[in-house]
Amino acid sequence: MNLGSVRDYDELVRRLLVTIIVLIVYRLGSQLPLPGITPDALSQLRGAAPEHISILALGITPYITVLIFVELLKVFIAPLRRWELADPLNHLRLSRLVLILALLAASAQASGLVLAIEDVRGLVIEPGTEFRLTSIMILVAGTALVVWLADQITRHGLGSGSWILLIAPFVTAVPYKLAAWLNWPGYGVIVVFGLIVVLAFTLLILAAIIVLLQADGGPKELRKTSLWSVLLGGTAWPWLLILIALIAGGGVAGMQRWLDPSTLLSLVLLAGLVVVFTRLYVRSWRMSDASFALPLSPALLAGALAIITFADMMVAASFPGLVPLAGHSVITTVVALEILQRWWIPPFPMRSETTTPGA
Repeated sequence: MNLGSVRDYDELVRRLLVTIIVLIVYRLGSQLPLPGITPDALSQLRGAAPEHISILALGITPYITVLIFVELLKVFIAPLRRWELADPLNHLRLSRLVLILALLAASAQASGLVLAIEDVRGLVIEPGTEFRLTSIMILVAGTALVVWLADQITRHGLGSGSWILLIAPFVTAVPYKLAAWLNWPGYGVIVVFGLIVVLAFTLLILAAIIVLLQADGGPKELRKTSLWSVLLGGTAWPWLLILIALIAGGGVAGMQRWLDPSTLLSLVLLAGLVVVFTRLYVRSWRMSDASFALPLSPALLAGALAIITFADMMVAASFPGLVPLAGHSVITTVVALEILQRWWIPPFPMRSETTTPGA
């Protein structure tokens, strides 16, 4: 798209404003506590994520969870993907089913969250059935609102609203994580050097992702495959660790050892899952759509994604909560490139595509 024309520039500004307004609304809603929360207890939690007890505490997570589950079904059941691609109405029907399942998932998650909130002494003014039912309804309605906000971004904003809202907390946390390094105990030359090394390594990971996703101009098939392969592998990862821990035995200590995501074996298993799901995802699409093509061989793409994911999670595990975007580098980069490829300005030519990563 050529932004030299006033019309295109005006559209970009309008879409940017819509996206910013939606993100502001989402942020404000994340700061509004559930009714019935003790004000004094709430003030004590200010240093520890008040959004966890807000009306939008569930965020877009239930919707993304169902999307991942449905995508997993399409990977293993090729006729389901072919059915979806056969008619736009089928895609619409599946989208409605995803929304219904997301609200049901939100109900289950809200029930667990409300019970956990009640367990915190002094946090709820009047614990009981009324508080539980009211809070569950509000949290489910909050999820519905977030899905609607995401749809507004998709329709009138810069890109795919669901993914933008998903990565928004990661991106907004960047300055706070950088500030945490400056407040590190014993701050000095060693800490500064460590910060520089870690940030340089993180930038190297992001650069590798960009180079990979921009192969042959960065077609949408490459972005979709990269995003979903990492998401599906990351979703299956903890379940595989639980299965191995149950088989290996060893009591509580053995279970904790196997479920530690920072161990070398755990990271290798994650990389292996990314390889498996990359191959399965490409196979599923090729069985459903003859026009599906990648600029790289599936083996090369799977290997590159596995190495990047391994390095990304290794940084996240080595410096928990301190490295910006660590553990979320692939999805964040995919969403960012999706936006740039819709609105980029020469002299950096990219393919003109408007399809969202999850489409």
